[in-house]
Order: sequence, then C-alpha cells, then structure tokens
Amino acid sequence: PLIFGKAFHEVLANAYKKREWTESRLLDLWKPFFDKELAEVTSWERESPDLFEIKDSLSWGRRLISRFISGFPHLLVPPLTDSQGDWVETEFSLDIAGMKIVGFIDLVIPSESGPVLIDWKTGKKLPQERVIGVSDFDDQLELYSLVMRFLGVRVSEMKDVFPVVGTEIVRKPSRDGYERQRNRVSRAVKMIQAYED
Repeated sequence: PLIFGKAFHEVLANAYKKREWTESRLLDLWKPFFDKELAEVTSWERESPDLFEIKDSLSWGRRLISRFISGFPHLLVPPLTDSQGDWVETEFSLDIAGMKIVGFIDLVIPSESGPVLIDWKTGKKLPQERVIGVSDFDDQLELYSLVMRFLGVRVSEMKDVFPVVGTEIVRKPSRDGYERQRNRVSRAVKMIQAYED
C-alpha cells in the first residue's frame, strides 16, 4: 500500500537529514512514521484489500530497512549540501516557460563524478515499460534533472532505487533527455494557453 512507501520516504528523509543510518535507528523511526501515515488514511483507502498487509507492518518495515542497508551501502553517505542546504526531500517550485513545476527531489548525494540524483521506489516489481523504452520513471528523473540545472546543479547520474526488489537503475543525464523534458513542458504550456483562449 501507498502508506508503506510514504512511511519509508519519511524514515529515509529523517535519517539522511540527521546522518543516522544504523538499522536500529531506522527501525526506531519506522513505527512512528508508519502510525502517522496510517492515521491519515482516508475511509475510502481503508476499504483497500492491501490494508490487510498493515497487520504485519513492523516486520514489513524491518525487511525493507534490512534490505536497504545491506543492498545499498554505497548510498549511505551524507547528502549533497550547498547554498540551498541539504538535498534531502527538497521541495522545488519553478516557473519554466510560463509553467509552474512543483515537486520533491528525494535525495542528491555527492560522488567523484558529480552529484547523483536518487528517487526511492517502493513498489514490489520493476516497471515493465523499461523493456520497450522510456517509462514514467525515466520522465520523472529527467524532469528533476532539468529542474536541478535551473537551480544551478548539474547531475552526473540519476538512479531509481528499488529497495523492495533490491536493485537500482542508473542512467546518465543526456541532451536528448533534457530536450524531451523541455518539449514536454513546452507542449503543456501550449495546451494550457489554448485552453485559456
């Protein structure tokens, strides 16, 4: 269920902000963040069959955190810090070509080759679109990479990290990706302008 993903994002954001990645610390954070998300579940969401999994939320959180720490030790480093502060759950709001783009960047960490943009994915399987081409996940990180360029940070790599699956998908930003996102924003602006006329 979505609340597992939300709780996991909050646990990691807190851990990276405080630079505390021990398994015991992450587990200590899991229950309060999960309970907070559970309290915000709407009555419609409570009807979801996925919520039966909630009875086992503590062991699910324990498995996810254990897989994350053992599977991705290279990601357990302090976040990129610059004049904007720590790049952890960074909210952005930009006006690009007359269109307001708003979102959250999960994490940016430094590396020898430059900043690495990371997006946590808590689904149980990889998206099938990757077999045939560009997926929504590709679009999301390409757009975030473009946003970061507007904010003065050039990304060296982009990673979708799937702790449940135990894998990460790494891509380099490309001119084609930037152009695709610029065209996407431009098309959206034209559609909005046509609607307003």
